[in-house]
Amino acid sequence: MPEKDIVNILEIRRALEGLATSLACRKMTKECLQQLKNMEVDFERAVAENDVERFVDIDEDFHDVIFQATENDKLIQMFRNLKIQLYRYRMAQAKSDNSMSTIVAHHRSILRALENHDSEEGAAVAQGHIKYQTESILRFIKNK
Repeated sequence: MPEKDIVNILEIRRALEGLATSLACRKMTKECLQQLKNMEVDFERAVAENDVERFVDIDEDFHDVIFQATENDKLIQMFRNLKIQLYRYRMAQAKSDNSMSTIVAHHRSILRALENHDSEEGAAVAQGHIKYQTESILRFIKNK
């Protein structure tokens, strides 16, 4: 996939993540919040074991829970389409750098915004998270 297409997809994903997190801050159930908190433990274990594939799978699940919480089927469908297109690059990028701890920190900030029902903070942190991921993927592509 050309670099321009990757950038375009990630620009859209950044906007969708911000919107989804903002909506989820208002709609997130206690059960979904607990599910995300449980994933935090799984993230830590994957980092400790340097299990990149497991880490990326948990990351995918984390974002899926947020999008599901929006209860917006069209938003979820758009997200899934973008996610499928980028999976290969995300996996390769995750294996090539040490960004797992940073991503865990981003997820903690997203979770905190969700717990506080802070839509503005949630959107900002989620968009920053995808901006970081975009920069990491582009670094990977340029260095390979």
